[in-house]
Amino acid sequence: MVLVLLVLAALSAGAEEMLWSLDRYPLDTEEMGRAFRRKNDEQGLVPVGIESDGKTMTVLSLHNSRLGARSWKMSSYDDFELFKKALTEGINQGLTPVDLSYQGNRLFVLFLALEAVPEGWAWVVCPPSAAEIKKVTDPWVEQGYQPTGITMIDGTFGTLLVRFKNRSLRGWTLTADSDVDSLTGQMRQRLARGELPCGLLTGTKATNIVFLSWADEARAGSTSITPDPDEQEPMTLKQIEATIFESYVQQSP
Repeated sequence: MVLVLLVLAALSAGAEEMLWSLDRYPLDTEEMGRAFRRKNDEQGLVPVGIESDGKTMTVLSLHNSRLGARSWKMSSYDDFELFKKALTEGINQGLTPVDLSYQGNRLFVLFLALEAVPEGWAWVVCPPSAAEIKKVTDPWVEQGYQPTGITMIDGTFGTLLVRFKNRSLRGWTLTADSDVDSLTGQMRQRLARGELPCGLLTGTKATNIVFLSWADEARAGSTSITPDPDEQEPMTLKQIEATIFESYVQQSP
């Protein structure tokens, strides 16, 4: 079933506060910038997830009362080394990369300035199956990293993880919803539990969203991944073997 997402939004019980929205914009940075600012000014929403199809950008936004974001920035890169350098520079400036999207040899990255202070990042890729995603992310989660951004790159599933100085992870979930009712129900239930959505991946069969649950008790958290991310074109053996593990941790002064 194709999940068609044009404009989807949900109000709080009092119908006064817009809790979240899912919108599609033309892939024009200036126009998106104006739309983001308008969303923030009029509804208090900030972008937390992005996904591009090459012509448009689908954006998941969340009410800022849930995040306390001070600012946001979205950049694009056509070189993987520049992408890694930008992650490091952003974290050194206190910016958290909350999601990314790869399309047409361009990698878009969404940064937020949050109360949570980032100190490091990790990047892993694997075949797009729940078992493989858990396998490559669990070692990083055990070290205190938290999955934020997700994207597909040439048939492989990429996960961006961030480690914070002042936020520990109780657990995280990667959901898969194949219709609008399922997605809105998922958002309603998880927001009611205090979970935070970030990474977004839209496909022809399902929409995947990363939800984080923060806690102060422990660094390591649990992992829950619902059905496999949307199937993409088959991977070659070379692509499967070329699993990338990259990481950076900010050094203390």
